[in-house]
Amino acid sequence: MYGVLERGPATPIQHLDTCGFALESRTSHSCNFQNDISRLRGVFGAFIFVAHDSAVCGRRDLTLLFLNTGLTQFNKIGFRTPYISVLSGANQVREYIGDTEQALFIEASKFIQKKPDSGH
Repeated sequence: MYGVLERGPATPIQHLDTCGFALESRTSHSCNFQNDISRLRGVFGAFIFVAHDSAVCGRRDLTLLFLNTGLTQFNKIGFRTPYISVLSGANQVREYIGDTEQALFIEASKFIQKKPDSGH
């Protein structure tokens, strides 16, 4: 999971190794993306979720991880199946699932909500 602003690089927020069951998080020790989304919604203009290479080893239920995010296609993530989703600051959702063992690329610049003006 990455947080993104209109300009600048994506900021890593959480990385979950679903095969090795390891969690690297900058914000919490929760295996639920919704907690970070709720906490950081005013900081980022969108959140990007990327599943790469072997995000799912064997049979792995990702429901708890994506619970209450508005994302629905994560259940199609399979072994070596790429998945990218974008959740905008306005709760708009876009999900993309690639072909097995193929690269997946998206451009989401027009989907990122501008960060609210701080009044300075």
